[in-house]
Amino acid sequence: VAEISRLVVNLIVNQVLPATRNDIEILLQYTVNKTIDELPAYQGVRQLPGMEQFKTNLTKQTIHQLYQIVYTQIQELIKEDEKFDELIEQLSESLTNSIRSEMQAKESIERLEYLLIALIEEIKVNYVQRLSQEDVEELMDQTRALRQRKVTPVADD
Repeated sequence: VAEISRLVVNLIVNQVLPATRNDIEILLQYTVNKTIDELPAYQGVRQLPGMEQFKTNLTKQTIHQLYQIVYTQIQELIKEDEKFDELIEQLSESLTNSIRSEMQAKESIERLEYLLIALIEEIKVNYVQRLSQEDVEELMDQTRALRQRKVTPVADD
């Protein structure tokens, strides 16, 4: 489990995070800007000329630097480190146990059953019922032909 966890963490840190950095930064900037906009103290200052642009630039620079700091620290953490491996193992076990217990909860099981039944019904409607009698007979002929090939011994030359 530790090796799988390390592989997944390395994949996320070295591939996924760099590929999604721009989107992560945009989301964080939006969240920080929204929080600042909701601050009562900012409501009065907002009216000052250039304040909105200043807020946007400051937020963008801060998020960019914060992301770089956190990313660098994460890269340091994932280097061969027994304690990190132990913590990842513990986290994996905790997540697995939590998911398992939630999935065993009556509501989760009932919801999962409902969704599976709905999926099966959709498959029946979209795929099974669309098969015409000719399609069924063609499939049966193909099946018979395949079975016949298995039964017929191949002659050695």
